[in-house]
Amino acid sequence: MDTSILKPLPLIGLVLGLSFLVGCDSGNPEDETDEELSNITQRGLSLSEAQSNPTGTPGFPYRLESGETITFTPILTEVGAFLEEIPLGTFNTESSTYLRQGATSGSIYFPVKEDTFRYLYSTSIGEGTDDGAVSTQTSAVIQYAFEHEFTRLTDFIPRMEAIQNNSSIAQSLDDAINGGGNVTSRDNTIIDAISTAGIAATLLSEVLVGDTYVIGSPGAVRRTRTISLYNIDSTNANLDSNNPVITGQYTVLDEWQQITFLESNDKDYLDLYHDVRTGADIIENEIEEGTFIIRLNELD
Repeated sequence: MDTSILKPLPLIGLVLGLSFLVGCDSGNPEDETDEELSNITQRGLSLSEAQSNPTGTPGFPYRLESGETITFTPILTEVGAFLEEIPLGTFNTESSTYLRQGATSGSIYFPVKEDTFRYLYSTSIGEGTDDGAVSTQTSAVIQYAFEHEFTRLTDFIPRMEAIQNNSSIAQSLDDAINGGGNVTSRDNTIIDAISTAGIAATLLSEVLVGDTYVIGSPGAVRRTRTISLYNIDSTNANLDSNNPVITGQYTVLDEWQQITFLESNDKDYLDLYHDVRTGADIIENEIEEGTFIIRLNELD
């Protein structure tokens, strides 16, 4: 069974993880006194370079600045996929290298939205690595910040067990899993509990994994989201304006893993779908392709 085959996730709704503390921005190096050199050192962008070589292709900046945005326009999205339901839209830079997805539309499930997730923008050369050089970076990546990364055994299962063992009263996670009752109410409670751990989760009806159905799964969690930026098609001339932009193509890879149940001590706990022989996670991939536009602050 090839579990890497792209499969859509039929959606009933969505709940997303609660946001965490925002990391502090690093300060400028002490020896950066020249404004333009500081701009190049930190960003890899140069107004003088753009003016002297207007037909040249810019590199991706080493970092973004607060207030800058990236807007994604899909070209190829699977029918029925999560990204068709909740498009990427526009990401906003909130500080240093961190971004958040902007306001979205679609079937958002209680209680939070996509903008509770924090993302990290990066290139293969980090800020200040190549001091004074104009960026020649041909790609950049946007990924989850560290607080949304997790593993099945050491993170997901212990977190869910702690929540479940905290209470067994009506409408609690333990009651939802082991107390019977309405399946829809059970699934909503499960998705709500997962969201409190900073993990994206969505309700499902019946999801196909390769050639096998996971019967009774209440939903799936989004393990990772990776947005790759590449193929810049704008020129340096587009940087020499009051509204500088960089445009090109993107591919987003979302990795999903279905929620299952683990029997322990005569009761069920939450688990994620995996190979019981090897312990390997069984992941469903969704991929979207399209074009992006980075709207930059005016260069000095």
